Amino acid sequence: MSGEHLPLSNYDELSEKEIKHKLAVLQAGGSLNVEVLREHEKDNQNRKGIVSYLDKLEQGEVETPEEAIAPSPSAVPQTESKAGPTPGSSDNK
Repeated sequence: MSGEHLPLSNYDELSEKEIKHKLAVLQAGGSLNVEVLREHEKDNQNRKGIVSYLDKLEQGEVETPEEAIAPSPSAVPQTESKAGPTPGSSDNK
């Protein structure tokens, strides 16, 4: 299987730690095909830690990183401050 169909660009160049983190984020977003990645990993570098991690992801045994569940800054509504006195201040006469 070619790496061009994988959900992570440069998958084969990433470290095990980088892959695990990115996979957990993808899993939290619901866009991870564990079977495709497991097949690719076994057919290529066959890193036991990643294969085992994929098994755990599939079984729901991996905690989701905070940034995967926290809203992105662009998703948080921004409030605008209005110029002028605030209610109850001494400038409100």
